[in-house]
Amino acid sequence: MSDRALTAPSGDANSPGYVQVSVDPSGNVGIWTREPMTLAHVHSDEPSRPATVHASGKTAALSFTDQRKGLAWDSGVAGERWELRSEQRTARLWTPSTGDVARFEHNGAVTLPGKLACAAVEQTSTRTLKRDVQPLSSAHDAEALLSQLQPVSFRWRRDPSDEQAGFIAEDVPELVAGEGTVSISALVAVLTQVVKEQAKTIETQGESIARHERELGELRALILQPGAARGGRPADE
Repeated sequence: MSDRALTAPSGDANSPGYVQVSVDPSGNVGIWTREPMTLAHVHSDEPSRPATVHASGKTAALSFTDQRKGLAWDSGVAGERWELRSEQRTARLWTPSTGDVARFEHNGAVTLPGKLACAAVEQTSTRTLKRDVQPLSSAHDAEALLSQLQPVSFRWRRDPSDEQAGFIAEDVPELVAGEGTVSISALVAVLTQVVKEQAKTIETQGESIARHERELGELRALILQPGAARGGRPADE
């Protein structure tokens, strides 16, 4: 038996139009490859015909089950099966019971309803992407914004055992709120401005206290001069 049970070439193997579908004795299926390495192996070096697996139609999706479960299909338990699909120009990663665990908008926005653990988070902040840049202090009262922030403790409905601290998006100023979200970078900007203003106030108060201490010292020295208490002249006169 041949190492390829089915071969359907079209054209010369060295020509750009060459197409090959093969099934080896182990059941591996190859498209544009004579040596499929997995159950389904697609290969292409031609930019005009990329090795892309594409699904189309109203039910198009990529579905796969958990490797450790080894199920052909899921039993309705979250995490046993995952499905990646696109709806209304938004890619969604879905699992039973939980629903969408990640959404990727066409504009680059990513929504994760659960926790995100990573080594570092860096936010794009280059001036070339921004307009109407001005100091926060000249456009808003940072202390007033801070006074409107109401820290709360809460538990997520999906996990009542996990108590956390934070803010409610509907209760924070519009400058630091999004659609059901709170901007951490905006919060940091407000806090930074408040700390800078308080540091300036503390510095001014420190200078004022030092000046008052000097004046008090001079007044104390004047009072302690001989004869100063009686309003007379010093004794050596």
